[in-house]
Amino acid sequence: RVASERASAASHELATRVAEGTALPLDLAGGSLLATSGFGVIFFPDVAAGIAELSRCVRPGGAIAFSAWGSAEETAAFQLIPTVARETLGEEATATPAGA
Repeated sequence: RVASERASAASHELATRVAEGTALPLDLAGGSLLATSGFGVIFFPDVAAGIAELSRCVRPGGAIAFSAWGSAEETAAFQLIPTVARETLGEEATATPAGA
């Protein structure tokens, strides 16, 4: 709510939704430039399904972003995200940008 109010006050368009991370509403498919999960990914019962759902919600050229506690070795999502992103979006869409 706070983010939406601040965005509106600055004349920016922002929509926020709270939803089950591994079964997001169908109406979110392909409509967003950015899908985020603030610490939710670490609670997904099926991390691969959750990352695939976030990927399903972004339009071509969009991005997913999330935050999680723990190192890459300790957090299952860090192990699965590159694989699920490649399988969902394809090699070209998940390539590291030049200069990154």
